[in-house]
Amino acid sequence: MMACRSLVLLAAAFLIALLPDGATAQDPSLAAWRSYAKTPEAAKLMIWMHEALDARLSGKMPPRMDAAYPVFHGELGVFVTLVKKNRVRGCYGAFDHPDTRMDRLLDDYLLGALRRDHRYPALETGEAGGVAVILTIAGCRLPVRDIADVDLSRYGVLATFEDGSHDVVVPAEIRGIDALRRRWKGKEIAQLDIFPAVTLK
Repeated sequence: MMACRSLVLLAAAFLIALLPDGATAQDPSLAAWRSYAKTPEAAKLMIWMHEALDARLSGKMPPRMDAAYPVFHGELGVFVTLVKKNRVRGCYGAFDHPDTRMDRLLDDYLLGALRRDHRYPALETGEAGGVAVILTIAGCRLPVRDIADVDLSRYGVLATFEDGSHDVVVPAEIRGIDALRRRWKGKEIAQLDIFPAVTLK
């Protein structure tokens, strides 16, 4: 937690939002996932994610996960996004987790993307074909005044509104700044944070 606070202070002082590589350099846990994303083990993990999706849509338990992954103690955000025909059909996850065992956590967030994200039309039984399962690993949140100069293919956004509600948007959901502004139309934004993200597909 102290590391995140230090990174936030550094971001505020040096406008780190304009320097995408700087954020990951300060976050070795996220850097490990960035390297992992290019490995055969990451491909095995994403195959398991698709198998788990097929199982859950059929009302079954997912198979055992045997893919290795970087050491995880709950210090990073984890989000699962489902996309079909270029439309998001669910996204669920958190920065703070009820479990640090990755197989149980991913299965829970996959179920969340399927059934607990009411922003998007839910996938139904028989719709598993052609669904892209996307895993986002998120680093520390960094406050910014504006996202106009942020690389939204590498950073997600957390918007906090005046009424106390929040909206977390990972890169896999973002269709450009204009789309975000339409999404938040009519809401008073109290704070904007960005977070560096590693995307696995």
